[in-house]
Amino acid sequence: MKDILVRSLTGVVFIALIIVGLTWNVWSAIAVMGLFVGLGLAEFYRIFQKENEGPERFTGITGGVLLFSGLCLTWLSWADQRIIWIPAVLGALPFVVMITELFRSKNNPIQNVSLSLFSWFYIVLPLFVLILLRGKANFPFEAIFPIGMLLIVWTNDTFAFLSGKFFGKTPLFPRLSPKKTWEGTVGGLLFSLLAGYLISYFSGLDLTFWLIAALIVAPAAIIGDLFESMMKRSLNIKDSGNILPGHGGILDRFDATFFAAPLFLILHFIYF
Repeated sequence: MKDILVRSLTGVVFIALIIVGLTWNVWSAIAVMGLFVGLGLAEFYRIFQKENEGPERFTGITGGVLLFSGLCLTWLSWADQRIIWIPAVLGALPFVVMITELFRSKNNPIQNVSLSLFSWFYIVLPLFVLILLRGKANFPFEAIFPIGMLLIVWTNDTFAFLSGKFFGKTPLFPRLSPKKTWEGTVGGLLFSLLAGYLISYFSGLDLTFWLIAALIVAPAAIIGDLFESMMKRSLNIKDSGNILPGHGGILDRFDATFFAAPLFLILHFIYF
């Protein structure tokens, strides 16, 4: 009972922080997502450290935060020619990682560079996508797109778990996640469609868009979850961290979003 209470309270605080951050204004959205970028990168570099081997933490985390900040500033000031130096600095960041590895004398330098660059692609870019979806306007309704997408992700995650728990019999991907079932997957998708309908109903936005979004986001969320399961199994760990009691780490909570957000952005661009 205590574990359920802790998990529930953690989930409420986590969701409230995201929704308030995305809703308040564009700067609060950048601040909250920037916080998760930093925490997510810290987790990533911690789980890939083994016996003094692995990618360089300080360069990777600092570079990732700078990349996120630079992307946000460039996007906010796109028409201002004075910010041309920001993309130039961002373009130099991968070379900083490569140069740093020259002086570390580690056994797997190419792997370390690859992991550092992958961490930016895997964590930084999808969370920046949420900022793009949020838009620049400082009024709450602008946040409906990233929040709506996240609601579909969370709905899929919750009801895939519940459907699998009560009806699951057929394993979906036993090699990576023995508890996931086809019955749970179908249940998550159906409730995701219901979430899309409710988002459209209460927001007044196009129903077809949100139903298509649900059909894209739900499978992408499952793939994102399976990918992180594969990563954790390869490292022989259960959770990416313990910063969220009852939920694991930041990567555990955003694994589905990392895959769903870019696809949702593509749909948004095509549709609107």
